[in-house]
Amino acid sequence: MTTGERWFSGIAITAFSCALLMDLFTEYSAVKLSVLLIFVFWIPLLVLHECGHAFVAAAVGWRVREMVIGFGPTLWRGRIGDTLVKLRLVPLEGYVLPEPQGAAGMRWKSALVYAAGPGAELALLGILVTIFGWGQIFQETEAMAWIALQSLVIAIILGVVMNLLPFRVGHGVSDGLGILLSPFMTQQTIDERLIAAERDHIIQLLDKGEWQAAYTETTQLIEKYPDSRSLAALHTQTMAALGQVDTARARVREQVAGSDKADKLPLLLLQADIELAAESPDFLTLDSALQQAKKLTPAQSAILARQAASHVLKREESIAAPLLKDVWRKIDGCGDDAFVLLYLTIAAHRLREFDAAARFHQAF
Repeated sequence: MTTGERWFSGIAITAFSCALLMDLFTEYSAVKLSVLLIFVFWIPLLVLHECGHAFVAAAVGWRVREMVIGFGPTLWRGRIGDTLVKLRLVPLEGYVLPEPQGAAGMRWKSALVYAAGPGAELALLGILVTIFGWGQIFQETEAMAWIALQSLVIAIILGVVMNLLPFRVGHGVSDGLGILLSPFMTQQTIDERLIAAERDHIIQLLDKGEWQAAYTETTQLIEKYPDSRSLAALHTQTMAALGQVDTARARVREQVAGSDKADKLPLLLLQADIELAAESPDFLTLDSALQQAKKLTPAQSAILARQAASHVLKREESIAAPLLKDVWRKIDGCGDDAFVLLYLTIAAHRLREFDAAARFHQAF
């Protein structure tokens, strides 16, 4: 979030909490605790929801790469089997990253995995209704046990309805929209899902400096999946890493020009990365790519990190350092962490902040 969004969110949450407490203690009755209980029950229901996705993904033969509960800074991370699990500060949302293991039945399997989250909550609702009955659950009462049960049922219904509404979330979709779109998945989308693991392996090779191996693997994959836009972009990236900068520049210009709005952002970031890594950066191209990227998503950390790096290359460390520090606080160990630390180290050293430079270097 931007600074303004953080302030607005903080004020809104504080105002809501104060209003809730004031109402709770004005003519107190046990039933007023139901709003608080709905929030309390939301957390275990969120865990149940994400476990539903993960369980069905594993049941249809897919690998579950990652399961995240909450958003914000990571409080704990560990592995359950092959799955990386992260618990974050604010447990109001989450996600699961499944990895298909073959094209067979991809469409119906995808629909099942999307449906499994709200399905797990609906299964719990069915058990409660079977045991207690609708009339019994929603009786008027001051007994805390029944109020807690009513709050749990309401939290389930709210969660299911919200998740089944069809809408887009960032680069993803809600469960409801995922269920609707899965039967009509294009072959290109299926291919992109199938190559996700191999694409990640190529990125790891690039991170390790094994550029020739990355280029070879990408070339082989492109022969198998010639229509993959993400592979084409990755191929351009490997070419730049091998020193074929002019060819990479020409290719990424063509890719940016031929892309639609949904695919443009990663290509603009790639264009910026090619210039940042070039021996003689074209700052006009670099600045233009970042300006276009900011028009698409103004506050994204990846864009701000590259903007700060361009200031470092221009010897504008006093501008770059605070921007890099702000980005570092936001990303919390995500994909650009090493990138940011590298430029933080350079900026701090040039500003003669040697203790800070040493800390950043050690973290890098």
